[in-house]
Order: sequence, then C-alpha cells, then structure tokens
Amino acid sequence: MNKLWRTILTFVAGMVITASLSPTVLAAGSATLSLSPASQNVGVGSNFAVRVSLNPNGESIDTARSVVQYSSDLIEAINFQLTGPLNNTSPGNYLNANGTLSGGGFSISGGVNSASSFATITFRAKAKGQARVSLSPASRAISAGAEKINRGGLNSVVVNIGDAQVVPTSPSGQELTITSPTHPSSDSWFSEDHATFTWNDAGSNYKWSFDDNPDGLGKKATTNREVNIKKLKDGIFYFHLTAKISDAETVTLHYPIQNDKTAPRRFEPFIEVGESGELSLRYSTTDATSGVGRYELQTNDGPFVESTSPTALQGLIKGENTVIVRAFDLAQNFREGWVKFFVNEDGTIREIAKSKATCSLGGLPLQITWCCDYPGFCQYGIWVILSLILLLILVVKNRKKRSET
Repeated sequence: MNKLWRTILTFVAGMVITASLSPTVLAAGSATLSLSPASQNVGVGSNFAVRVSLNPNGESIDTARSVVQYSSDLIEAINFQLTGPLNNTSPGNYLNANGTLSGGGFSISGGVNSASSFATITFRAKAKGQARVSLSPASRAISAGAEKINRGGLNSVVVNIGDAQVVPTSPSGQELTITSPTHPSSDSWFSEDHATFTWNDAGSNYKWSFDDNPDGLGKKATTNREVNIKKLKDGIFYFHLTAKISDAETVTLHYPIQNDKTAPRRFEPFIEVGESGELSLRYSTTDATSGVGRYELQTNDGPFVESTSPTALQGLIKGENTVIVRAFDLAQNFREGWVKFFVNEDGTIREIAKSKATCSLGGLPLQITWCCDYPGFCQYGIWVILSLILLLILVVKNRKKRSET
C-alpha cells in the first residue's frame, strides 16, 4: 500500500506542475519550434497559411507557445488554430495589429515525444512586397513546468506578395471558377451550419476536398458540379477542386471560407462614476474565431447605437434605467450584456442588477460564473481534482479487493 501511495503522490505532483503552466526557466533544452514553408508566393488580397511544427528532440513536451512577429504593413494575422496533440487552448492567446501574435496549447494526457504539427496561422496579404514571419525568443516549449526550448532553432519564413492572383485559365481559353451561394465572399465572415460549392462546366475528372490546408489537392472524385459540406465548424477552411482542363493541363483551385457560428463570450458591463458625477459605461469581451467587430448600446427604450467603451450615459430618467450592450463578431453573431440601476433625485445611482459573465470549466462547454474569478482553477485545477477522485476510486477498489481475498 505504501508503494501505491507513493505512485499516487508522484502522479498528482506531476499533474499540478503540468496544470500550472509555469514559465519558469529551469534549464535549456533541445526542443524546437519551427515555421514552414520557408517561402511562398501569394497575391494581394489572398489568404495563406504558415504552419508551426514542434520537435521535442528527446524531450517530453506538454505545453508550447509560439510567439510570432510579422510585417504588419504587408500582412495581417486573421486566425490561429491548434492542429496537433497539444490541442487544449492556453490562456493569453492573441492576434495583434502591431505585428505580434501569441498562441499556446497544452496536453492533459501526457507529453509529446515525437515531431508533430502544433498550429496553423492564417494571414491575409495586404500589399505588395516581401513580408517576413519570425518566431520570437519569447516562444516556449515546456515539460512539467521546465523550459525545454532550444532558441537557436527558431526560424523565420519569407512571403513574396505580388499582384492579386487570377483564376487559372487553360490554353483553349476555358476558365474554371468556383462559387459558393452560402459563402459568396472569401473576405467576409459567415455564420452558416453548412457550406455549398459549385463550379462551371470547364473541365472533367473533377476531384474535391475540404480542410484547413490552403495548399491541398482535390481527392474525392465526383461527377456532379456541386458539393455540400454539412455540420460546418468554426474557423477558416478551404475547398479544393482539381480538374482536367485539357489533355495537357490539370488545375487545382482553392476557395477559402470564413465561418463563425458562435457568439462572443459573455461579459458584464459596469457603471463608472467620474469626478464630476458623470456616468459612463465600460464593457469589453472577446470572440474566439472571427473577433469582435463592434458594440451597440441601447439606453432604456431608445434605439441601438454603435458605441465604444467607455460610453457616456445620456437620456437617463429619474428612477429605474436599463442599459443593454450588444457585442457583434465579424460574422454578425451577438451577445448581450446589461445593467439595471436606479437614479435618485439627487443624481446618485443605485445598482439593481446586471448580467453575469460566465467562463468555461476546464475548457469544456460548461459555463460557470465563478470561473471568471478563478480562471486558473477552472482551466487546470478541475483536472487535478478529477484525477484525485479517480485515484481515490482506484484506491477504494483496491482495498475492497484485498479485503475480499
């Protein structure tokens, strides 16, 4: 039994260290993060992907973070998506218009010991020129709380941006084009539960595929000129169509779509009283996929008006007032936050009620209000507790089994 308890305590200690995601540097390691492809040519206005790969090189990596710097005058980052075994999103991920993005992930089922994909970053080309995307020394590869990254292995890639790309045209003049009635523009975000793609009759031997790789090839043969994708997820995806245009020419077209069915995260507006007694409302939230596009505010029964935080509160009445804020993402999903308060005769206020922000439990789709106050526990601590409960069950079963024998 003593041996069993030693094993349990060792396991729990490992879980606690992993859950803490401590950035403390204990020793340099040999794990590397790298970007690919080394170079690519794209056109203005097009989306392209840079892949982040992880190679533990003998380490056991349970947490990683890629901090990437890029030429923000030429390109913009529009999406970060984890693609490998470290597929639990870490707190603190962000896209930054100043040319920096940070994206992290971790595993709750043990470290990664072999080379694997880590993430895909999608960019959009804004202007002609040569852009560079580089991994910053702030990037991390962690094993049980210890830093194991080899910063000498961090690299950069080059993106050559030219004129807007045109649809491939065969020597005979036939032009193959893809259209989508559900996602008519590749530059806009939509909130559809499915995607439909059609193309004109300008070839033969059609093959298609649908994934998050911007450079994929068509794989599934079809005799139709329409494909429907059901149960569409959130994110940026690509429809690939490979077709034989002539005996001497085969082309592959890529149609990107941006889809976001999920509203911004819940938030809690609050009233702020200035030095002169003026009232303003502060509010803020985030959106996991397309980002928050705008806020609209309604005071009492007035119209919704586009606003920014903080907003000076006007049109208030003596007595009870209600202010509602709607946060819209770029796909036009919205989430409401509100506050009710009482304006006294002397102009002072008394808050009555307000919406409550709720945060997820352990990354699961369980929204619990107090998780906003204790995000570290809700994100990681819950897994430690569940592990302890599981171990306790195993101990009880082991004792019962021994007592029976």
